[in-house]
Amino acid sequence: MKKILALIAVTLAWMLMASPAMAVVTKVLSVDATGKQVTVDSAGRFIYIPDQKNNSLIIVDSSTLLVEDTISLPGAPQDIALDESAGKVYVTVAGFFEVLAFDISSYAPEMSLALPQAGFEIVVGHNDIYVTTRESGSGIMRIDKTTGTYVDSFSLGVFTYQQGAIELTPDKSKLIFANRGISPGTTAVFDITGSDPILLIKNQHGSLGSNGQALSVDPINGSFFSYAVGGGNGTGYSIAKLAIADLSWIGELATGPYPRAIHYSTNGLTAYTNNAVNQVKVWDHTLIQLTGNITVAGNPQDFVDAQGSALLAVISDQEFAIYQVGEFTPEPPAPSLEGFVDGAELTKIVCRNKSTGQRVSLNINANRFDCVAAGLEINPGDVIKITLNGAIAE
Repeated sequence: MKKILALIAVTLAWMLMASPAMAVVTKVLSVDATGKQVTVDSAGRFIYIPDQKNNSLIIVDSSTLLVEDTISLPGAPQDIALDESAGKVYVTVAGFFEVLAFDISSYAPEMSLALPQAGFEIVVGHNDIYVTTRESGSGIMRIDKTTGTYVDSFSLGVFTYQQGAIELTPDKSKLIFANRGISPGTTAVFDITGSDPILLIKNQHGSLGSNGQALSVDPINGSFFSYAVGGGNGTGYSIAKLAIADLSWIGELATGPYPRAIHYSTNGLTAYTNNAVNQVKVWDHTLIQLTGNITVAGNPQDFVDAQGSALLAVISDQEFAIYQVGEFTPEPPAPSLEGFVDGAELTKIVCRNKSTGQRVSLNINANRFDCVAAGLEINPGDVIKITLNGAIAE
C-alpha cells in the first residue's frame, strides 16, 4: 500500500540582522581551498573558486559571505569562465581533454566541450571560447560557442609555450595572451571580432623580462594591461602598465622581488600585487603610488574584487579568503526552505508565498526539495505553504 503525503505548512519569520561596516581591512571569510585562479560574475556578487585542494568548484555569495554551493569535480580544476548571457559556467580540469560545463543557476552539469588536449586558462568571447594548453605550446584552442565544437588552434607566430595566461578586454573585442615559464616573456594582443583571430601586436623578444606569472587587463576601458614576470618588466623589479594599442609604458608598479600576481579592481583606481609570501600590496595605480599592505596566508596566486570593490578575494597556496577593504554591510543569510522526506520519492512540490501569491513548482524525482533555490522569494514574516505530492512505500 501507498500513502499520499498531502500538505505541509511551514511558517518562516526572519529577523533582518545587519553587521556594521568595518573601517579597517579585515578578513571576513576563510575557506579551506587552494588554487591558481578565481573569478567573479559581472555583478560582483558570486565568486567562483576552482579548488585544487579538494577537486571541487566552490561558489561563494559575497553579499552574505556564505558558501552558496560546492560542486565535486573529477580532478584538479585549473580555471573557470562564465558565460552569463548563455547561463553557463565552464571549468578546465587537469588531464581532461574537455571543458566541463554547468548551468549557472542550478549548477547542474551540462554537456562538456571536447578539446584536442588538456586545457588550462579559459575565457568566453562573443562568438568563441578560448583555452590555453596545459601541457604543450601548440597554440590557443578555439571552440565555437554556439555549437560547442572545437574549431582550431592558433598562435600566429606567438610563442605560447604551456599554461599561458589569457584575458579579454571588457568589450570582448580583444584577447590578451601572455606566456608562463623561464624564457623571455611574450605577450600579444589579438583582434577577435571577425571570423578568425588577427594578431595586432606582440612585444619584442626579451623586452618584458622573463619567468611569466600573471596577467590583468584594465576592467573599465580596456586601454591597458599588465604582465607580471618574476624578474620584473624593466630595470629593477616592477610591473609595467602597458597600453594595449602599442604596448607603450604608461607607468610601473615597483613591487620589489619577485612579481607574481597583479589585479586591477573594478573601481578603476586600485591595483593589487604580490611579490612576497603572506602579503598583498595595494596601489593607487592612477597615481602609481603604494597605499598599503594586506597580510594574507601563504603565497597569493590570484585576486578578484567584489561588491563594488569593497571586498578583495584572494586564492593562495594555503586558503581562499575574502578581505573587507571598503564600506560593506553583509546581507542577512537568505531564508532556506528545504527539506528531506525519508522513504519518499517526491514527484511534485508547490511552494507558495502567502503574502505575495508567488508560486514555484518543482517537478523532481528525488526525496529532497529546495524552494528558495528554485526561485521562491521569501520575505520576513511571510507564511510559506508547501504542497508535497509523493508516495511513501510502507
